[in-house]
This record gives sequence, C-alpha cells and structure tokens, in this order.
Amino acid sequence: MRRHASRPPYRRKAKQAAASPLPTLLAMAGLVAFALLVSSYARQVPFGQAPDESAHWQYVEHLANERSLPVFHPGGGYEFHQPPLYYALAAPFHGSLPLARLVNLVLGLLVCLFTYRLAAQYASDRPLLALGAAGVAAFLPMQVFLDATINNDVLLQACFAAALYLAVRGLRRGLDLPTTALMGVASGLGLLSKSSALMLLPICLLAILLGRERGTSWRRTLGLGGLYLAVALALGGWWLVRNWLHYGDPLALAIFNQAFAQCPHPQYFLSRGLSPFGYVELVAAWTWASCWGVFGNMNVFMPAPLYLGLGLLPLGALVGLARPVAAGQAWQRRAWAVMAAAAALLLASFVQFNMTYFQAQARYLLPGIPVYALLLALGWERLAPGTARTWAPLVPAGVLLAVAAWVAFAVIAPG
Repeated sequence: MRRHASRPPYRRKAKQAAASPLPTLLAMAGLVAFALLVSSYARQVPFGQAPDESAHWQYVEHLANERSLPVFHPGGGYEFHQPPLYYALAAPFHGSLPLARLVNLVLGLLVCLFTYRLAAQYASDRPLLALGAAGVAAFLPMQVFLDATINNDVLLQACFAAALYLAVRGLRRGLDLPTTALMGVASGLGLLSKSSALMLLPICLLAILLGRERGTSWRRTLGLGGLYLAVALALGGWWLVRNWLHYGDPLALAIFNQAFAQCPHPQYFLSRGLSPFGYVELVAAWTWASCWGVFGNMNVFMPAPLYLGLGLLPLGALVGLARPVAAGQAWQRRAWAVMAAAAALLLASFVQFNMTYFQAQARYLLPGIPVYALLLALGWERLAPGTARTWAPLVPAGVLLAVAAWVAFAVIAPG
C-alpha cells in the first residue's frame, strides 16, 4: 500500500486548535485584559503626563467650543497643525477627560482587530498565530500607554492597520473594486489623522501593482489605482488644500519649522561636544526604550535590566525567522514586500525627522505595529520545536501582558 506523507505534528495541532473553542476563549480573555489594562493606565496617568496631551486637549476644546478648525501659528496651540479627525471624535466628550481618553481605547481595539485579521489572512490555518500577533499589538506597554491617553497616534495606527490588512487580503484573494475602495477609505481617514499617513499612498499603490494577476490588463490595474487615489483624496485631500491656502504648502512644513525652531535638534547636541556617532547612539537608546515603554512626558522609565531582557523577544524571533523553511505562496511573498515597504517608509521618515529634531520616540514607528507583531509571533512559532510550535506564537504576547500589568502598579503609579 502506498504511504501518504503525514502532516507535521504542529500542523495537526493547529487544525485541532482551529476546531476547538480555545482560540475563542483566549480571544475573549485577551479583550478583557486589554480593556482592564488600558482603563487602569487611564486612571493612574495624571492629565498632561503623556506626550503633548495638554496640547491635544487644547485642540479638542477648540473644536468643541469654537466649532471651527483652528489656524496654526507660532505661539498658539502647538498641535493646531494636525488634521482634525481624532479631535472631532473626542470633542463630544470634552466635558469629561476619562471619557475622552476612552476614545483611544476603542481605536486601540481596532488596531488589535486589524492586526488579528492581517495575521489570519497570512496563515488562516493557525489561529493562535493570529492571536499572538494581536496580543503583541494589545499588550506592548508603550501601546497600552498611548491607548490610555489623549493623542492622535492611535487613530493613525488604526488607519495603517486597516489599510495593511486590506492590502494583504487583496493580494491573497485578488483585488476587486470594493477592497480597493476600502483601502482608499482607510488612507483618506489616515490623511485626516496625521500627515504621515501620506506614506499609505505609495504602500497601497504598490499592493495594487503587485496584485496584478498574469493576463490581467494594465488598464484594469491603472483603473484600480485611480479608484484608490480618487477615494483617498476625496476623503482627505481637502485638508492638504486647506493647508496650501493657509500656509502656502500642503503639509504646513514651513510654518511648522518656524514654530518649532527652538526645539532640540542634532546641532544642539553636536555643539556641546557630542559626536555624530554619539548622537546616533543617543537616538537609538531612546528609541529602544520607548519601543517598549517610556511613560509620563518621556521621563518615567522602567528598570534598565527590563529593557535588556525584553530584547530576548525580538532576538528569539530573529533566530526563528532565520531557520530555513519552505517558500511560501506567491501572494505571501508579495504581501511581505508590501509590509516591508511600510516598515521601510516609517523608518526612513523617523530617521529624517531625527536628523532635523531630536524626537527619538518609537511611537512614530508604531503605525507599523501589525507588521512587527506578525514577525514576533511568526518568529517564535518557527523557533519552537515540534508540537510546541502551536502555542509558541503566544509567548511574546504573554510576556508583554505580564510586563504591562506590572508597569501599571510598579512604574506608572509611583512615577
């Protein structure tokens, strides 16, 4: 009798996990833990003890009281250059800071949801991989802190996560008109969240280009690209036009640089004896710390050994990802190209920003959290031996949950 090749043990376990209620129970427990953590941080962080929170709140109050968009100028509200969508969402709750802070709890939940859906598209037969990725997005202490305070970063993350999920789904199933239009909606809302959402335009256009199937006419591909841009710019383009009319350029960069001329910049450090390499080390150290969690106004740190210990999570993932595995499907390789482009653009923007101002805050990189979370979960899955691979993607999320819970009472409350 001919012998059939058996599935690897961890694949059989993944099939059993998919058929069991355990992933659903874990997801529900994770949602409860996420809500409790964010609520705990929101209660314990005093108002104004988060990056630029007072200035973001000033924007919320302006919208609620004046019912008009603010005009940015040096000496005024220094977040008034931001697009208005987040502040419009928070404005109905301007009479209650706790309720206004909960807006980001809901947006953070969307980040987790789209991270889960992206990972589930990538590996539909491994639900615990998707749960592990969503758990990283939920329990990263820095992310919990952002979800618990007033800022427009989490809305931008939600738009990025939605656009990346739609791009990956389109590459897997084939891009159609509804998916392309929804990518445009996510990008347009992103343009109304933060100007850095402009990065979504080349990212999504790359997904449309890579999603062109053999035999498909270029006319259809160009049509999808045109539809995407039309929807995105119809939603968010008016803000760029308004900036042009008020400030002379679509991103208000000139007046931004004028208003922030006194902020710390590389020359400030170099003129005081720090070498260029020393400045790079300074940026890298602050970025590494704020990747995991620096609280207050970037002045409340976790114990230094903890930052080193957390480095074992990406190190383990890198070891796992370095292991040779069978090549994925063509659409998966194209999906990684899109996700790599997103991560590269975020990194390039971050480097450019820190060449102009000292802003070594990893929150500027966190719109790419679905990509980083999937890499962590996938790397730990590959690192684990045998049947442990089924559960290994949950390891980074579990560690981050424990750290985030400890931080709430041992770092944030005393700090």
